[in-house]
Amino acid sequence: MTTLNGTKIVAFAVSVIVLAACVAECTMRRLTYWVVYSTFVIAEHFSGFILRWIPLYYPLKLIFLTCLFSERIRLAETIYSSFIAPILRSQEGVIDAALDKVQKRADVVMGDVKKGISEAAVEVVTKSVERSILDSKNKMGSNDAKNEAEKKID
Repeated sequence: MTTLNGTKIVAFAVSVIVLAACVAECTMRRLTYWVVYSTFVIAEHFSGFILRWIPLYYPLKLIFLTCLFSERIRLAETIYSSFIAPILRSQEGVIDAALDKVQKRADVVMGDVKKGISEAAVEVVTKSVERSILDSKNKMGSNDAKNEAEKKID
C-alpha cells in the first residue's frame, strides 16, 4: 500500500499534470517530491531492518508519504528546503568534482568502447573478405578437380 501511495498515485498525478500543461511551479513541486521521496527510500533501505520493528511503522509511513505529496501540507517542500537543500549546497563543490571525475571516466570508457567497436568491425570485415576469397578459391579448386575428373573419365 505504501509503495502504491509513493509511486503509482504520484505517477498518475504527474501524468495528469503533464496533460493539463502545468506551470513551472507545479513541475517544481513534483520534482521536489521525487527528490525527497528518493532520499527517504535510500534512508529506508539502509535502516529498514530497524524501522520495521517500530510498531505501526507501515501506517506511519503511509501517512508520511501522503503528507509528502499533499498539496495543502507541502511536506516535501519543507523537508527539501530545511534539510536536503542545505546539505546539497554545502557539498556542491564535492558533488561537482565527483561528477567531473565520472564524466572524465565515462569519456575514457566511451573512447575505449568506440576503439573496440572499430577494431571489432575491422576484424569482422577482414574475416569476411578472407572467407570470401577462400570460398572463391575452393570453388575454383573444386571446378579444376571436377574438370580433371571429367578428363579422366573421357
